[in-house]
Amino acid sequence: MLTIAILAIISVVAAPSLRPNDSLKLISAATILAADLEYAQSATLEHPADPTVVRIDAEKKTYWLARASDPESPINRPDGSPYEVVFGAGANNYLAGIGLSAKELPASAVTFDAFGRLTHPDDAILTITSPSGDLNVRVVSATGSVYIGK
Repeated sequence: MLTIAILAIISVVAAPSLRPNDSLKLISAATILAADLEYAQSATLEHPADPTVVRIDAEKKTYWLARASDPESPINRPDGSPYEVVFGAGANNYLAGIGLSAKELPASAVTFDAFGRLTHPDDAILTITSPSGDLNVRVVSATGSVYIGK
């Protein structure tokens, strides 16, 4: 009985440390977003006639990759599922509490041209937010380079 009580106390103390804290969630969400931006850029380089765009829906804490010809419909992943990322749901359930916003982004979309640069003149700044702070993912307009940082 004493052993069970000790194990119960250890599990109550240790369980919170097994969940990712807010700073790790920020880094994880920013890394996922940066990788998806780079994927959209490379997909656009492969098919410049119909670029792949990254559409942002800040209210729903989601974004998806779509073709410019149909920006409201996510493209499919190799497994056939829609290429949509929802923070706090599905495969990203562990990112509950993470938010997403975009500053001065035309049509709430990041779009690359045939050379991998942004189609609009200003850098795209996407902000990942959590109760403990925020982290920016920046796409440089002139080069299409993706950076994570303040």
